[in-house]
Amino acid sequence: MSKSFTRERIVRIDMLAHKGDGRAETPEGPLHVPFVLPGEKVRIAQSGARTRLIERLEVSPERVTPICRHYETCGGCVLQHMAEPSIRDWKRNQVVAALSARGLDLASRVRPTI
Repeated sequence: MSKSFTRERIVRIDMLAHKGDGRAETPEGPLHVPFVLPGEKVRIAQSGARTRLIERLEVSPERVTPICRHYETCGGCVLQHMAEPSIRDWKRNQVVAALSARGLDLASRVRPTI
């Protein structure tokens, strides 16, 4: 573990945050973890609010093998590790949440992502 990441812990990922990182709710507040999916149990290194994935202890059934060999080093395509139907649902839900946050209850009118 590098010196900047001083704490190691195990967390369960509750959801994907709006930028595609996994979000784990902890007693200290939410933690965002890259390259993980909801439902996964992971070992992370932590420094303040920053985290780094060390190991996946339980893997989501929605996990797929990323097509790009640079996936975890480049960071350009945040959801390559998620099955396509789940990505579409997540993207639709992002639109619904953004509308709802502005007082617009249009969930029934937002069509599935294609």
